[in-house]
Order: sequence, then C-alpha cells, then structure tokens
Amino acid sequence: MTDVPPARPTAPATADATTEPLGGCPASYAQDVLREAVEAVVVADRSGVIRAWNPSAARMFGYSAAEAVGRSVDLIVAQELRTAHWDGYRHAISRGVMAEPGKLAAAPAVRKDGTRLSVEFHATLLHDDRGRVYGVAAVLREVTADAE
Repeated sequence: MTDVPPARPTAPATADATTEPLGGCPASYAQDVLREAVEAVVVADRSGVIRAWNPSAARMFGYSAAEAVGRSVDLIVAQELRTAHWDGYRHAISRGVMAEPGKLAAAPAVRKDGTRLSVEFHATLLHDDRGRVYGVAAVLREVTADAE
C-alpha cells in the first residue's frame, strides 16, 4: 500500500471531526484503517492518476498496488463509461464539489483479467489546508452477486 496524503479540514474542527492522532494510537492509524478495510479504497490525484490502492482493491480488481499506483483510474473504469467518468471527474475537481455529495453510486468496473464486476462506491474530494482539491478518494464494494 502506498502513503496517502493526510486529509486536512477545510473548516475549523468540530466535536465530530478528529484531526489529531487518536489518544494512545500512532499517527499512522489512517494507514492501518486503509490496510484493514474490507472495502476497496482508491485515491487518485487531480489528473486521475492512482496514488493509493489498498489490499482490498488488489483483491477486488486483481492488480497489486505496484501495478496500479501511477496509472490512470481508466484501469478499472468500464470502457463505455470513460467519457462520462472523465466529464464528471473534471467537473467535480474544477467546482470543488461532487455532483451528488454523500450519494452511494453504482457502476460496472473491470478487473485485470478483463472480467466485469458491479460496484457500489462513494467518492469524496480531498482538500489541502487551503481548501484546494488535490484528489479524490473512493471507497468501493463489489455487488456483482446482488446485481445478477
């Protein structure tokens, strides 16, 4: 797994937001969560280049982190959806807001071996300490059996 830039709040922290390491836990707890997450977690930069790929993403899509990191998210986006995907991606990056924040989306995706799978996912924009978007994080789960 690769290092993920730390999330930075765009507004002052509230009682609901944890911006400091958890009491008694190492500062690397976010890496621990990514490593242990059941869902696939994929982080891409503003250009759509994969910067983080957790073990569940490797299991789901068949690419190791070494194979996926540094490549375009086209790696897993179904060919017929790429134009719509990139239109939405660029729009969200430029506006600084997802089209439907908080909504769980569903789409077909593609594994390394070319087989298709159905996924549900939530994507969120990542902002730096000045509020500028530096990437997108997506949490995905396979729902192929449910879709059949």
